[in-house]
Order: sequence, then structure tokens, then C-alpha cells
Amino acid sequence: MLKGRRTKVVILIIACLLIVSVSNILLYKIREHFDEQENNPDSFDSSIVLISLWTSNSIMGFSYEDVDPFNAECSSFNNLDIEINQEIKISLIVLVGTTVGILIFDLIKKDHQKRAQEEENSSVSVLLDLSNEESEVLTLVEEFVNQNRVCYRPDLVSFIKNRMFQGANGLNHNGIMHILDSLVAKYVIVEGSKITKNTSLSNLNRRIIYEEIKNNPGIYLNKLSTNLGISIFLTNWHLNILLKFNMIRKQEINNHIVYFDSELPTENDYILHIISRVKCSDLIEYLKLNSEGCTKSQIAKTLRMHHTTVSKYLEILIDIELVNLRIYGNKNLYCLNIDRLSRLKIFK
Repeated sequence: MLKGRRTKVVILIIACLLIVSVSNILLYKIREHFDEQENNPDSFDSSIVLISLWTSNSIMGFSYEDVDPFNAECSSFNNLDIEINQEIKISLIVLVGTTVGILIFDLIKKDHQKRAQEEENSSVSVLLDLSNEESEVLTLVEEFVNQNRVCYRPDLVSFIKNRMFQGANGLNHNGIMHILDSLVAKYVIVEGSKITKNTSLSNLNRRIIYEEIKNNPGIYLNKLSTNLGISIFLTNWHLNILLKFNMIRKQEINNHIVYFDSELPTENDYILHIISRVKCSDLIEYLKLNSEGCTKSQIAKTLRMHHTTVSKYLEILIDIELVNLRIYGNKNLYCLNIDRLSRLKIFK
């Protein structure tokens, strides 16, 4: 933490020096042009002066229109020399001060956000059903992987034996190996990985990917990446980690690889995948608000969907018993099967 703050201070000092240097160079160029104007008025180029005055216009209220570059007299510039230099100095000081203030504010804001994220990440854990011995071994496993780049089982076993299980009630080599095998079977640890199931959600991107899958079961990779604004490569990498720890599971449906929370029953995978589609989800939400039923025309007009699309999703929803068709006179009314939907436990 201290090293990071020192780096920020050094960067801030360098930025201030660069701004002051550029300001001094600009002021020197302006003075140089004034000197050239005194010696050779015909060759005077007022563009640099006008650019500087334009920069200071909003701060000092000095308008470039006050100076006519085509009819400027040498005596006019001589009379304005001291006044313009003072105004430019004040403008540059205000510019440098404002820039430095913005940099400091931005650094403080980013540092606060980083510390808040670190505190939030450190508090994230997964509830595990472990025995006391398994919990103690897991604690030592996490300590070991935090201290070592590579996790080899022989080194891990030696570390655990030397740290905690040397007393009369301690575990021998075979006992430790048995508990490690149990943790692997429960997807709590993975061979060769520095991550454990207990710390698998400490990464912010991985956590929001997991939450998105829980809230949208049956979602596929491209949609996950688009919804969260995370690259497909990074999303896929985090998905593989979640799969290793059995936090999620994947299924191929309609030529799509889709993802579910591992705690959800598999028999509803197809239904959950269908209603995860945006248009189908919008249709369900609309029917929830109109419990008495709606016609196809009403749905298509309100949701701005093509009639063919509405018909396709209604047929699917009727087939999986999420929508009921009710005939009222010469109208076909479509109603949501609330009981069936509530059993899926994904819509409130």
C-alpha cells in the first residue's frame, strides 16, 4: 500500500513539473515574438499570442477579438506587453493549479475505490459444509498457496504436518492425504490451483459473472460477455474456474453452450434457457402485468415485436406449460401460468 502511494506521489510531481515546463516554454515563445515584433514589425506572427489569449479567455475574460492581427500597431503591442504578460502568467497559474487539483482528486478517488473493492473482496466467501478437520486443513492450504507460486501435494502435506498436526491428536501423512482427497472430491480445492472454493469469488469479475448466471440461468457466453462488458476471453477464463469448483455447470441446448447455477435441478434446463432470451423474458413480464390475458396483437403492438416472433414464443411457452390459452368469444387470450413459473424460482 505504501509503495503504491509513493509511486502516485512521484507521478503527480512529474506531471506538475511537465505542466510548469510547458507553461514556461509557451511564455518564453510569446516574449520572443514580442521582441521580434519590436525589431521587425512586418514579420510579426500573432498566432501564438492569439492561441494563448484564447486559452486564458474563459479564465480572465480577455477576448482575442480585442486584438486585430491584421491592423495591429507596434505601439499597441508595446503598450499591452506588460498587461498581457501579467494576464498570461495568471492564466497559466490558474491552469496549472486546476490541473494539479484534478489529478489529486482523481488519485484520491481511485485509491478510495481500490481500497473499498479490496475490503469487499476480502469479505466474500462461499459457505462450505466441512468437518472441523477439513476446515483446519483448508485454512492451512490457503495459507500455503498464498506463500507459494506452485502448489505440489508433497510440499503441501509437509507444510500441514509441520504447522499444526504434530500433537497426540494430530493427523499422520495418510490422514492428511485423506482429507485433501475429500476436499478435492467436494470441489473445495483443485490440484495445482492457487484458488480455493472459499476464495473463488474474491475476484470482482468472477463474482459478477457468477451472479449474472444465477440471475439468468441458461445464459450463453456471448450474452454474458455483452451484458457485463467483459471480453469473451476473460469471461471464458473465469467460467472455467467456476466450473472447476462446481459453482456452475454447462449444458448444450439448441447448439448453444449455456450455463447454470450448479444448485439448480437439471430437469428445467431447457425451460430456463428459453425464458432467458430477451424477447421471451419481456413477453413473460408483460403477461405478468396483464393477468386477465392478452391477444397476440396487443403483445406485438406493446412490445414492438413482429407477429411471427410473438407467435413463435407463445407456442414454445404453451408447450412447456408456462402460458395458457383461453378463448373468450372470438378472441384468443394468453395468460401466464403463475404457479408453474413460481416453481422455477427465478421470477419474483
